[in-house]
Amino acid sequence: MSNYEKFQHHGSRTMERIQPNTAPKKPKSKKCRISVRSPRVSIGFMVFLGVAYLVWNLHQDVILFDEMESLKQKHPFQAESSCQSVLDGIPFASNTLRQALIYLNNDTSKLEQDIIIAMESARLEYVIHYGPILEQPYLNVNSKKGRYAFIIFEDIYTYLNMKKDFQPWFDKYLVQFNVGLILFHPPPDDIIEEISFQDMPGLPLKIVSGLSVKDYHLNSFSSMLHIMRPAGVFSGDIPSKKRWTLFDAYNETVFQPVSYAYISENTLDGNFNLTLAFSKIKKNIFNFVGSLLFGQVGSEWFSTPFVSVIQDPGELDGVRRIIFGADLEFWVHKILFLDAITYGSYCKMHVPLERYVQYDVEDVFMGLPGKRLLVEDVNALVRFQKVMRHIIPNFKFHLGFSGQYLFRGSVEENAGDKLLLDRREEFSWFPHMWSHEKVHSFENSSDLCKLMERNKQFAQV
Repeated sequence: MSNYEKFQHHGSRTMERIQPNTAPKKPKSKKCRISVRSPRVSIGFMVFLGVAYLVWNLHQDVILFDEMESLKQKHPFQAESSCQSVLDGIPFASNTLRQALIYLNNDTSKLEQDIIIAMESARLEYVIHYGPILEQPYLNVNSKKGRYAFIIFEDIYTYLNMKKDFQPWFDKYLVQFNVGLILFHPPPDDIIEEISFQDMPGLPLKIVSGLSVKDYHLNSFSSMLHIMRPAGVFSGDIPSKKRWTLFDAYNETVFQPVSYAYISENTLDGNFNLTLAFSKIKKNIFNFVGSLLFGQVGSEWFSTPFVSVIQDPGELDGVRRIIFGADLEFWVHKILFLDAITYGSYCKMHVPLERYVQYDVEDVFMGLPGKRLLVEDVNALVRFQKVMRHIIPNFKFHLGFSGQYLFRGSVEENAGDKLLLDRREEFSWFPHMWSHEKVHSFENSSDLCKLMERNKQFAQV
């Protein structure tokens, strides 16, 4: 039985912070005591700890590799290759307006701002509703057309605590028009005193909240991934101002993991450790010494990957759900949020994979002597373009020019101007004003057009 399966079996176990009056009693043995009067014993014991920790750390790496291979075998879900494959065979796929409904608790939260920024940067339309759902939402345009392509809840409990009169009608709309849900679990207000799983009301999920996390990685078999691609492990502690919630998807026929994370030892505010004099290394030897003296004290919590973003492809009741255990502060979640929009809306609203990139280089002929382009600068631009063309076909820098300032630098800088003109066909160009005048300073359009025409004539010579 693997560590992951073993943890599933003991999912109700809790790990409490050790207090002086509740700590397990250590066997009274002078052999484990670091004696000040016996420096040889002290140094020998420290060497023993160091070697044992290195062996234990190597063993943990092997366990991590085995766990990841086991997880991949448990969740052999093939990622969709394109939006078209998602849309194939789905009725009502286009029978909604291309806009989202967003339920927010208030208009001041950081998550609310991040959601709106992501929607607007992707040029997706949305409607915001603040506060709880006090009346039946107006979701239909008519009997054959839905008003929203997907729905976002800033707080998952706003959805789970919906009035019972609204819930069946709400879920019927989601199933009829293939509308998915994106849900965020709110962080706890206080630092937790223990780690324990709790049942989520309304969904067959167990959750543990108030965590600091580390070693974040993606499930390469998740069908939700569209823009984001799994690429190794984001090692170390994940910086976050708020605590995370992780999921234990014990009902694996319903839920599929999108990403995993490990619980960080910092979860209990760094106070859950043995009383050791080595303050700088106490976090590193916590698990080893804990298992040595107390017998696997909470080691399963820190060595088992838990689910940080989870998806229900509709197995529960026909509704697609994507649940985030944290906000969008972590940059990977920002991209996963866009993928969740694509997946949850059945590609009715999606961020395409095509990107258009333009690099503008302003005022290539301007600048005081000593601050202008040289021959080596122009050659560097040409070389960089060739490298970029392996990624972006026909890539060119877009150069802005004001003709009056040509050959106004030193001898070396004028040579750079000449080389830029000689290789002009390798770039694309756009005109500024002849003398870089400010457009808003002109009192009439005729003077403006005269200087623009002069810059045009310079470009045609």
